[in-house]
Amino acid sequence: TNAQLQALATTDGLTGAFNHRYFHEQLGKIIADAKAISLLMIDVDHFKYFNDAFGHPAGDRVLQKVADALRAVARKSDIVVRYGGEEFAVLMSDSEADPALALAERIRQRVESISTAERSISVSVGVSTLIGGDEVGRVLLDQADMALYAAKAAGRNRVMHHRHVQSSLATASIASACKTQCAPSPTGCLRCESVPSTPGNASSVLLLGPQDADASNTLRQVLGAGGFEFSTTGPLFIVPNVRDRLPEIETLFKSRLSPVTQACVSASYVPGGLANSDQIMSALLVARPLSELLRNLEHEWIREALNDGWLFSVFHPIVHARTGEVFAQEALLRARNPRTQKILGAGHIINACEKLKLQHQLDQRARQTAIFGASEHLPINAKVFINFLPNTIYDPAICLRTTMEAAERCNLPMSRLVFEVVETEKIPDMDHLRHILDYYRTRGVGTAIDDMGAGFSGIDYITSLKPDFVKLDREFVLAAEATSEGRMQMDRIISASHQQGASVIAEGI
Repeated sequence: TNAQLQALATTDGLTGAFNHRYFHEQLGKIIADAKAISLLMIDVDHFKYFNDAFGHPAGDRVLQKVADALRAVARKSDIVVRYGGEEFAVLMSDSEADPALALAERIRQRVESISTAERSISVSVGVSTLIGGDEVGRVLLDQADMALYAAKAAGRNRVMHHRHVQSSLATASIASACKTQCAPSPTGCLRCESVPSTPGNASSVLLLGPQDADASNTLRQVLGAGGFEFSTTGPLFIVPNVRDRLPEIETLFKSRLSPVTQACVSASYVPGGLANSDQIMSALLVARPLSELLRNLEHEWIREALNDGWLFSVFHPIVHARTGEVFAQEALLRARNPRTQKILGAGHIINACEKLKLQHQLDQRARQTAIFGASEHLPINAKVFINFLPNTIYDPAICLRTTMEAAERCNLPMSRLVFEVVETEKIPDMDHLRHILDYYRTRGVGTAIDDMGAGFSGIDYITSLKPDFVKLDREFVLAAEATSEGRMQMDRIISASHQQGASVIAEGI
């Protein structure tokens, strides 16, 4: 019948949600009629993990459950869409920001509630709200996409409205400077073909986006007074070759720009320079207020260290207690500050990356550095213990792919790798973490709990995660030797480890 044909043409066969085509048809109608429009872009977190770990049928069931959750909490007038892959959308007519945010949070909670003991399910939601106009459809998609990007970058399983995203360069500057050239790609992501590239020989670039004319005029005067070369495109200032002048920039801006002006300028610093429009777009998307960048300039060296190969590993031997043989080495992360040439330990490196939200980039570089170093300097059969940074273990697909690529480049068997989870880091989702570790084990990677006895969960970690190795914290070992209660606690941990088939390693002895 015609009704059946219409349903086939407008709905997604797997989930029963409306499809991409129907979404764009209705978007045009709603723009013409509604006073305010809100769009929710929803992405299933770690979806590739479900497909890889449990198979595509399990992934399909997750998508069906998410679609059911959306329909259960949406208004009757809302349009629930499978936008593509693991991405959904909800189009809300006559809805301002607050009702849209309330629905987004209900969606997030509803999806989280369908998780099971075996599988954790969550979504990230980006929200955009606009009043009607000729270009509302395109801008609505762009802004919701940016908000979704920000929600995922902030840690996933959360809601972010575009008005809360502190990336005014990614809105005002792009919309103004590239208005006629920007358009959504087939996936809804912003593409901008005409953003100018920076000079080819620029070793580093500072992008500045003043939000009003007063801030723009002040910025122009201050840069000129400081003798800085720059170019402009619309409101966007491009300042090349600033790496060696960062302390000078910090002093100049702090002394010549008022706090109000600093708050009205968005900034992004890229130490390696920018060769094309795609790289500029990436830099714009992570822009932040200039005042925040100035506060963190002292940590900007870590970008250079990550990009230019200043990270390296030193190796600490792990010795068999009875034979004295070295059977493994722990990779300890170090970096040389490219400006001061000072060698810095993992604590300084992680702190700098946290300030600049570079933890995931650091985790990839740290694992690659450890693997390359192990292939060059360690005995051919020695295992390599590598620490995960907090929370980065929650992105298994990227982690495993980059690890395997590094291991293949230097012919290092995956069976020689052991990933360490730090017991002092509180894990919000133990079930999800356990499945991820199982996922690695199927690829031959060993697992370990580091700093056991110093943190949150004790024996619960051992029984839940079933690691191959348990490493007792150095301070815990020393304290346990001093009291009978401490020795009993250590005995319990050792016994629980052996019951799970894990070997025990004592640090600091």
